[in-house]
Amino acid sequence: MIRDFLLDYAMHVFLAIGLAYAFLKIAIMYKVGLRHNRSAIFLHSIFPYRRQTIKNTFYDRLRHYYKISNEVNLWFYCFMGVMLLVYGFLVLIDSGHA
Repeated sequence: MIRDFLLDYAMHVFLAIGLAYAFLKIAIMYKVGLRHNRSAIFLHSIFPYRRQTIKNTFYDRLRHYYKISNEVNLWFYCFMGVMLLVYGFLVLIDSGHA
């Protein structure tokens, strides 16, 4: 019963987690004070930045955002990986091929 509920609403949960991730990144941009070119910064920060890239960044606000963004990315991708792994196991068990 619980497995069926989880399988039925898993895509809604993945979508909600993705939206929460986007809103969190936007909130961090506002907190750090990045006001210009937010869409480009957001799209570029979906993937983690290397430490050398962060060190070579000229603007302190952008450097601070990159550090926080890397930490958020790490937690988000780890969490989504675990969730997708659990979802895959549940689908495998539900299909009867286990």
